[in-house]
Amino acid sequence: FTVYCNSRPGPYWSFRERRFGSASYKEISEYSELNQGRRPIIPFSDPDLIKRRRPYVNYLLIGLNALVFLYELLLGPDQIRFLYTFGLIPLELTQGNNFTRLNTSEGIIDIATAGPSWLTLFTSMFLHSGLMHFGGNMLFLWVFGDNNEDVLGHYVYPIFYVLGGLSAAGLQIAF
Repeated sequence: FTVYCNSRPGPYWSFRERRFGSASYKEISEYSELNQGRRPIIPFSDPDLIKRRRPYVNYLLIGLNALVFLYELLLGPDQIRFLYTFGLIPLELTQGNNFTRLNTSEGIIDIATAGPSWLTLFTSMFLHSGLMHFGGNMLFLWVFGDNNEDVLGHYVYPIFYVLGGLSAAGLQIAF
């Protein structure tokens, strides 16, 4: 099931033709006619006609995120402990206080971080608070990550991913 909106392809198409040079105007027109000028509102892929390399790193990142999320789901009631242990708590980093306990309605939970608190800057990149959070992030990574890996390459793309995660953590700490 796909929801479409009525819109004509914009300058993106000519950009792809000039960028890679091997997609002919005929191929682009045939693709556009096939979809009758409609683009999905929620894209499940992008209209890449030509890719230079297979996005192995992107597949690996999606797989790692999926494994961690499945592990979170299997924890059941201990999921909250896992999220607080490996999730980013800004106050721990800004004041240097390592939280070891969390008071909840069910009692006190041990949330001591397994390593130094700065490690949560990296572990929090793979944590998701629910199915919608996980699904939205993986959809975005699936649609746009392959393009980034195609342009940046297999070695620079993971650095870009980590820098993006660190930027998100920095914004969480700042606000």
